[in-house]
Amino acid sequence: MDANAIDLPGSVWIKVREVLDTNPAPRNWRALIGTLETSNMIHQRYKITPQQVELWAQGIGKESAAGNLITELGSQGMTVGDLTALLEETGIDTYLLGLSSYEEIKITHSPGRKMNINEGDTLVLEITATGKPHPRFQWFFCPDGQKEFNKLKGCTDKTLKIINLTSANAGSYSCQIHNCSDPQETKITEISHVSITSKQNSVSDRLNPPVTEKLAKMPLTPTTIRHTGQDHEITIISHPTSKELELGDRALFMVEAQCGLPLRYQWIKDGKEIIGANGFKYKIDNIQDASYKGVYQCEVKAMSMTVDGREIQSSRVLTNPALLDLHIHSANLYKR
Repeated sequence: MDANAIDLPGSVWIKVREVLDTNPAPRNWRALIGTLETSNMIHQRYKITPQQVELWAQGIGKESAAGNLITELGSQGMTVGDLTALLEETGIDTYLLGLSSYEEIKITHSPGRKMNINEGDTLVLEITATGKPHPRFQWFFCPDGQKEFNKLKGCTDKTLKIINLTSANAGSYSCQIHNCSDPQETKITEISHVSITSKQNSVSDRLNPPVTEKLAKMPLTPTTIRHTGQDHEITIISHPTSKELELGDRALFMVEAQCGLPLRYQWIKDGKEIIGANGFKYKIDNIQDASYKGVYQCEVKAMSMTVDGREIQSSRVLTNPALLDLHIHSANLYKR
């Protein structure tokens, strides 16, 4: 950890660079600079100027903005340890980058065991947990008078918030926390019993029932439960677009995607993988002939990691097809 950031192993350097270049705004290379400026630990030792940010953002000569940032920080003496701390403070999982070792989940804060809330108010249950890879969350709910816990659809954040409570929300809540595929490493919080005090003008129970997905029975006391899968849905924010160009033009296809896991990209032309095209954008600098015509797509994969460091595919999606068409001018071959 005392080595200079410039001396990162090649494979780790590529992962860090790719994550910072392709992550959405809250966790990309600009966000890292923002953390650098606000961190009480390191902001006085390393400085990045607005002029440097503007230059890197232009991507002159196909240079990576994140690569330039890491190189500059290394030239100022940043160590691998400082870089790792900076990435973590920005919310980037350093275990998945190969910069930190596996750490089991530790729950440092759980919601109260008994809560009474007025009808129409808001329920907030919050968990604090640490671990590497970063913990993943899934909330469960068991209505009053029942014995089975059901998975709350879409409730995969450390904080569960339900507004405009009705009696349909009364019951027991608990959260499953995991950071690998080993069921023995899965943790579950203590059960929170929530009761709802009705108002005189009662709101119908049907206005705000929790949306649940039926699962196997969950024990009424907190124990380790078997992890049967995770929801890591990939959301495509923007798809590549079709283009009509001429010989000598440049072409740029881009995809923007979001997911709770690191993303990998593979560009495809006419159903065949393009070798080396593994970024969120694919650029053709000089269209030389008609062979560049075709249908381009990008396969986006979400990758998770096992305890022993193996990377496995969790889910994948294919973007909408984008057509590259060429308008080739006919030439007069004969001079008069």
